[in-house]
Amino acid sequence: MTQQHGPEALCQRTACSSLVGPHKAGRHLDPRDDLYDGPDLTLSVLPLAVRESARKIVREAPALMPEVIDMARHIEFLRDQLAAARVDGDRREHAAQLRSQDCKQHGKDIKKLDRQIHAMDQAQRRTEAARRALLGLLEAVQDLVDNHQQGHTAETLMSRLAQVVKKTGAAHDRAWKQ
Repeated sequence: MTQQHGPEALCQRTACSSLVGPHKAGRHLDPRDDLYDGPDLTLSVLPLAVRESARKIVREAPALMPEVIDMARHIEFLRDQLAAARVDGDRREHAAQLRSQDCKQHGKDIKKLDRQIHAMDQAQRRTEAARRALLGLLEAVQDLVDNHQQGHTAETLMSRLAQVVKKTGAAHDRAWKQ
């Protein structure tokens, strides 16, 4: 069984089949070869979003062409490289933070600031959860007003209002216990 795609298979690209003649597809992957069409060494960052030109190729192609398959593989390769670069950056940052804590005075300052940041983050989360609970109350009261204007009975509206107030109070309490 012969491979349809891969470095040992014959190149099926429409652009080079008439120019070069039959050749192995792997020649496009070797930076030393004249047919190399991989990323340039000066390539630093590409956006991960699919460009409109790539969408047009995929839409108008009668079938997946080798160029489209290569493009999809290259996009995945770049995504993997980006993920690795982000992880490496996080590791370097963490290592630098650990090294900086070795210094007596700076270490104390950094640990103190780290605790303050953590406390501020927790307070912000609690405040945001409480804000959402109160916004829920506001929306529920607006629904009750709308229901009143539509002619619902006062008894139904008051029982619903009691439920809303109880539920909102519980959500608000949970927000501050986090």
